[in-house]
Amino acid sequence: MQQDRLSNLDVFRALAALVVCLFHFDRNGFLGVSAVSGVLRHGYLGVDVFFVISGFIIPFSLCRSGYEFKDMRAFLVSRLIRLYPAYLVAGIAAVALWYISTLVPGFRGEHPSFSSTQIISNIFLLCDFTGTSWFIPVFWTLAIEAQYYVLIAISFPLMLSKSPALRWCIMAVWVFAPLLVGSGPSVFSYSALFALGIVTFQWKANRVGMSEFVITIILAALVHGSIGSSISATVSVAATLAIAFAPRINFSPMVWIGVVSYSLYLIHIPFGGRVINFAERLPEIIWIRAAAIIIALLVSIAVAAVFYNLIEKPSHALSRNVRKRLTNTGEQDADDQLPARAESKAE
Repeated sequence: MQQDRLSNLDVFRALAALVVCLFHFDRNGFLGVSAVSGVLRHGYLGVDVFFVISGFIIPFSLCRSGYEFKDMRAFLVSRLIRLYPAYLVAGIAAVALWYISTLVPGFRGEHPSFSSTQIISNIFLLCDFTGTSWFIPVFWTLAIEAQYYVLIAISFPLMLSKSPALRWCIMAVWVFAPLLVGSGPSVFSYSALFALGIVTFQWKANRVGMSEFVITIILAALVHGSIGSSISATVSVAATLAIAFAPRINFSPMVWIGVVSYSLYLIHIPFGGRVINFAERLPEIIWIRAAAIIIALLVSIAVAAVFYNLIEKPSHALSRNVRKRLTNTGEQDADDQLPARAESKAE
C-alpha cells in the first residue's frame, strides 16, 4: 500500500466533520438563504464518509498488527478505551449545558427531563433499539461504529482466507446485508458503506484485483442506494475513490482539524449549537446569521481542540498500553502511524 496517501484521511475526516457541523448549524434554514441551505441540508452525508473511512482504516490497522481471532478481546477493549471516554464526557457535557441553559433569561426550550431507560440506553448505545432519545443526536453513529467493530473483529481473518470462495462469501454478506434487514438501527443497514472502505483496503493491500474492486464498489453502491438514496451512494463512492486514488494533500489546517474531528463531531451541537440558539433571538439579518454560523464553527473547533488534548489523547495512550499488554506486542493502531500527522486520532 502507498502509505503516504493515508495522511489524506485526516483531510477527508475534517471535511466530513465540517459539513456535518454546517448541516446542524443551518437547521431549518437558519441562514435565511435558500440556495445555501439547499446545499447544507445534505451535510448529513458526512456521516457516510465517516463510515467509508472506518471501513478502510480498521482493516488496515488489523492487517498491520497481524490480527487473529485470539486478538479479538484486545482489539475490542482497546477500541472501547480509545473512543468511549470522549463519548461519555460529551454526553455529560451536553446534559450539563442543557441545565445551565435553563438559567439564562429568555430560555425558550424544553427543560431537562430524563428517564432511567433513556440514561441507560445512552450509556450502552442502545437508544435506537429502546426508542429513547440520544443526549446528542449524532450519538447514533457511534452505536453503528461499535457494532461495526464487533463485526469486523469476527470477519476480518476470514477476509484474508486463502480460499477465494470464502473471501467472496464474507464480502457478499457485507455488501448485501442491507437488502435483508432494510433500514434500521443495526450495522447491517450500513454495511455496504463499510464494504466500500473494506474493499479499498483489500485492493491497496493487493488482496483483490482491479476487477473485483470495481465490481464490489458498483454492487455496494447499488445496494446502499436502494435502501438509502442515490446521492448518499454517489458521495460514498466519491469518498471511496478519493481514498484509493487521490494524490497526497498537503494542507496542514485541514489535517489538524482531521486530528480533532472526532471531538469536533461529538461536541459541535452542545457548544456550537448554543451560539446558534442565542443568535435566533437576534434580528434575522443575513450578516448576523452568517457571523453566528462562523462563530459557532470556531467555538466548536476551539472546544474540540481542548477536548482532544484533555480527553482523547490520554484515552489513546491508555488504549495503546492496554492493547500492548493484552497482545504482548508493541504494535500500534494504524491511525497512530499515519505519516504527516500532528497527532493520532480515531474516527
